[in-house]
Amino acid sequence: MPEAEKSRIRKFLFVPPVLIGIAILVAAVQTRDRPVQEPLKETATKVRVIAVPKVTLVPRALGYGNVAPGMVWEAVAEVDGQVVEIHRQLKKGAILAKGEVLLRIDPAQYELALAQIAANIRAVEAQMAELSVKEENTRASLKIDERSLVLSRKDLERKRKLLKLNNVAQAAVDQEERNVLDRQQIVQGMRNTLNLIPTERQTLEAELALYRAQLETARLDLARTEVVAPFDCRIAEVNVERTQYATQGKVLAVADSIDVSEVAAQLPLDKLFNLIPIGGEVPVHAAEIMNKLPELLSLTAIVRLRAGKVDAEWRARFARINDTIDPQTRTVGIIVAVD
Repeated sequence: MPEAEKSRIRKFLFVPPVLIGIAILVAAVQTRDRPVQEPLKETATKVRVIAVPKVTLVPRALGYGNVAPGMVWEAVAEVDGQVVEIHRQLKKGAILAKGEVLLRIDPAQYELALAQIAANIRAVEAQMAELSVKEENTRASLKIDERSLVLSRKDLERKRKLLKLNNVAQAAVDQEERNVLDRQQIVQGMRNTLNLIPTERQTLEAELALYRAQLETARLDLARTEVVAPFDCRIAEVNVERTQYATQGKVLAVADSIDVSEVAAQLPLDKLFNLIPIGGEVPVHAAEIMNKLPELLSLTAIVRLRAGKVDAEWRARFARINDTIDPQTRTVGIIVAVD
């Protein structure tokens, strides 16, 4: 057999195996068993069960802050003058009781002003008394002159009748008429004086009221020469010495109250929200909010101090919430007070 014929036969030798494979695959597909579907079953997992009792939890939050006095008082000079006396304990760190005179400013000029105003008041009161006497005397004189005027008019009328009978000269009638006019002028002058007396009295009363107001101001200025501690306090700062001149508005000393201390503890917002109870009626009026805020929030506090071997704590009361939130730490200040 030629080589060309052999080569052509070899090209078709792969066909029978392919046909046999296809036949086997078709036969296998047609004769295979269908898949058996298993019924659905619940999967059981082993677990452990623990009985949890119902308990009441108290949410807590921890914050840190610095202690500050409840009140800080600045002794500001309300009047000018030389400091002539200073309390011997007016020094930084000293504790002074309420009502203690911390220092005195020279009261001489204020005592003189007080005496001068008191003298002005007495002078005006004397003028008012004189005006009352003047009014009384003028009314008495007016009655007399009004009576004299009536008599003068009668004399004038009588002489006019006599003139018609030629029993009196014209000069006598004219003289009597001048007398009547003089009397009328005197009476009118007294009436004008009486009409002006109420106005004069009002002027004196206004002047007296002004002097009395100045007297109260002078008394206040005299009282302000003494700087008195308004409460039991610890002196934090002293800015004046004896014989120094204190100008009005100068801060002479600074004192801290010792009855109440406050701590502004910084709390994260999420911790604060956990402390605030849900619900509750919020007061509508601003005046009632601060009074009912402790009851509304129902917060209790404990202040702890830990420094070295010192470990102390105090019961505190909720006072208020700070007005701002720290933009960096996202915390808000809860201010508590320790009595």
